[in-house]
Amino acid sequence: MPHWLISPLPVQPSIGTHSHKYPGALHQQSEAALQLEPPLNTDLSAIDTAVGETFAAATDERLLNANVMAEDIIAIGSHGQTIRHEPQAPEPYSLQTGNPDIIASHTGVDVIADFRRADIEAGGQGAPLVPAFHQAVFASDSEDRVILNTGGIAN
Repeated sequence: MPHWLISPLPVQPSIGTHSHKYPGALHQQSEAALQLEPPLNTDLSAIDTAVGETFAAATDERLLNANVMAEDIIAIGSHGQTIRHEPQAPEPYSLQTGNPDIIASHTGVDVIADFRRADIEAGGQGAPLVPAFHQAVFASDSEDRVILNTGGIAN
């Protein structure tokens, strides 16, 4: 599950993590979707809905654990659960589940989504927030640093 950066303004951002397991059936469905080969002619709408509901539940739990009210959050950023990511394909694309409208409706917080598709459309690799995050969190004027994205290697 995603890690969350929660920033209730005007307080300094607090960094915390929360892990929320997929229910058994959703885990199995998501694993099966990851194995699909193009063309993806399977209806993924049920998984999209279930992942959105699971992300919303995880958000509620994280807010509760952090003692943060939903109305104190400006927005939730969700790139979704990647099912297929092909930025080098002849027609580049990335497919995520985790309907952001369900997350927004359930939590009452605006959700910003579709980062990957927009970045690929602009000629990127579909990870536009990673370099900005690394710069903001790890940059140093006094020492050189190397950041290794193990998620990219794992893919």
